[in-house]
Amino acid sequence: MKWICPKCKYETRKDPRKGKQKAICPKCNASRGGLQMFDQCPCKNWFHPDHYGVKTCSKICRYKYQKKDGKKGKHYPHLQRAEIRNCKSCGKEFRAINDQNGKKGGTIIRKQIYCSLACYAKKNPPQKFECIKCGKSFIKRKDVSAFNRKHEVYKYCSRKCYTSDPNNWTRIQRNKDITPKEFKSPWYKALHHLIGKKLGKSKKCWGCGFESENSRQFQWANIDHEYTNKEKDWIRLCGRCHRYYDKGEQSVEWLRNVLKNQGNYLLERGRIKNNKLKNI
Repeated sequence: MKWICPKCKYETRKDPRKGKQKAICPKCNASRGGLQMFDQCPCKNWFHPDHYGVKTCSKICRYKYQKKDGKKGKHYPHLQRAEIRNCKSCGKEFRAINDQNGKKGGTIIRKQIYCSLACYAKKNPPQKFECIKCGKSFIKRKDVSAFNRKHEVYKYCSRKCYTSDPNNWTRIQRNKDITPKEFKSPWYKALHHLIGKKLGKSKKCWGCGFESENSRQFQWANIDHEYTNKEKDWIRLCGRCHRYYDKGEQSVEWLRNVLKNQGNYLLERGRIKNNKLKNI
């Protein structure tokens, strides 16, 4: 090792630090930066190490002068526990290292049957699908994305067809003018979610007066069961009152009290100007 001053090029072989982090040059008394340490590479080239433990001047020298008796680059057959199979596409033997057997905490069990991605592509060529919105035919590879694993085939050719289709649940969140005839079973949760965003989360049942800080105990119920987007057609009930109301077991006085509480709630939120009770 040697130390060189970057200012006056003073050079010494003795360690001038003496327990300090920086060494001051004794010739020019330059303390800025101090004396820089240089080490000699096995290729007999002097270099300035970036950090502690560097013994070579470059990666080429490191690979050239590293120890040859290490484990790096060696293969141990007794540690190769993956199963050997034949590829279904090319018939070549391969070691199935991408198996998922659930031993590491996963729930999916899947076996590798192809040796490479190229063999998988040859065995599963792209297929032709037809868009259910515009009828346009398009080509996609089946069972590639997570979307195809849930739905066996592609349904839409583009994002535009996906959002403009009336049978798509995302249209409920963007369009307010939807007729009740368009609502089917997939729209039930989406419509309740939209009403919850509009009216908020009341922590009181308008039927029996039950109160709780947990808003999950209350639900939005539709009055006339036509499931429209009008705010006056929805009431906030607990699970018990909601179940009895859908069965038709509640009285007229009970419903009149619910509508009164509904008007007070909408009046507080600024949705209506006057609390007028509906004629029942």
